[in-house]
Amino acid sequence: MKTKTNLKQLSLVVVSSLFLNACEGGGIISWDSPKQIQVNAVIEKVKTRATSTAWDNGDAIGIYMKPTGQSLNNTNSLADNIRYVTDGTGAFVAANLDSTICFPENGDDVDFIAYYPKKDNITDFIYPVDLNNQSIQSEIDLMFADNVVGRNFMTPDIDLVFKHKLSKINVNFSGTDQAMDLTGLDAWITGMATKADFSLADGTFSAPAAVGDIHFNVSPDGKGGQAIVMPTNILAGCSLVIALDNNTYTYAMDGSELITSFAPSTRSTYNITLNPKDKVAVVTGGTITDWLEGPAENIEIGKDVPMKDEVVPEGDGSELYPFTVEQAKLKLGTENVWVQGYIVGSINTLNPPDVVFGSEGGNGKSLVIASTASETNKFKCMAVNFDYSDNVSTLNLIDNPGNLGKKTKFFCNIWSTASSKYGGLNYLNEFDYKFITP
Repeated sequence: MKTKTNLKQLSLVVVSSLFLNACEGGGIISWDSPKQIQVNAVIEKVKTRATSTAWDNGDAIGIYMKPTGQSLNNTNSLADNIRYVTDGTGAFVAANLDSTICFPENGDDVDFIAYYPKKDNITDFIYPVDLNNQSIQSEIDLMFADNVVGRNFMTPDIDLVFKHKLSKINVNFSGTDQAMDLTGLDAWITGMATKADFSLADGTFSAPAAVGDIHFNVSPDGKGGQAIVMPTNILAGCSLVIALDNNTYTYAMDGSELITSFAPSTRSTYNITLNPKDKVAVVTGGTITDWLEGPAENIEIGKDVPMKDEVVPEGDGSELYPFTVEQAKLKLGTENVWVQGYIVGSINTLNPPDVVFGSEGGNGKSLVIASTASETNKFKCMAVNFDYSDNVSTLNLIDNPGNLGKKTKFFCNIWSTASSKYGGLNYLNEFDYKFITP
């Protein structure tokens, strides 16, 4: 009987030792010392985060543990927002050894939820997102991992895969003139959500708590910038605005046929060329890269209505940089140049002829142009003579009243003297034309 008892005891010891050896990878632990989790973390798609090519020494994540298959709540959280830190290798350990997360002693399966960057004050598993301050983007680059499920102390390695929950936008700026100074450039997106709550329990965002402008973190030389924004499928009402030297450029974000949303874990890059004379911003390339791949599109951003203190740039009479009406008046006698203006009226048939603002009452053989579409002072205008043009049928306001208010540029000769035939105005002669698309 004694021999049988010893054999039974020996069998239990051997089985227990082998079992615990498997849990510890060679070491023997007791039942009252549960297995500690071993944490490694990578980021989906590439092993990068917001601002560098790897985890930085001291980066901290928050980890929760819950019974497998259950929703995280205040009654079943087995580990609550425990701080784990890395030395930059991707391996994470508890910041406080006394807080090391251990599996349940009874061997029950558990799931893990983790997020970055770590916040100490989390209430009801709600992570507050505030994107107003973009100066240190690693502090707002929210990432979330919920891929580790159904684990116990037999499977101690916790390999977390983090996903960026926000969207990132890069802008690169240059000028047609390589010497153009971009210092002081500012850029922002209007109509964007700036605050919201993110649920660590189910990985979803609340409705926006605030909406406003998201300013890019622009480099000191003005050549590039980044912004982290809330994911959205609705870009209507959102605009990209660039400001430099008292000029602004606005692009309606819903004008794109390819980039129709800002998706989570996605980075969009716009390469924008600023034209210092024509005040046009041209996006020469657009890509969505690095976090997750997406569509790309080239866009052109036209100059907004001049700001209060803006000085109209000097044109050179070329098609790209046409003279304004004011500049053309100083270039009397110049031939084969381009002049631009808004069509504001024509010349009537009275004796003597005079300027008629609007689309009615003209003689159908001339136009009147000005630098603004609302001009009603004829002495700020120039006439356009149809006598030597084949464009009468497509330009005159009698047959084409819809041309009123159109911005147009004319290839012409600038007549050297004012004429009573054109209401005492200087006029353009022998021309071709192109409407300027807004």
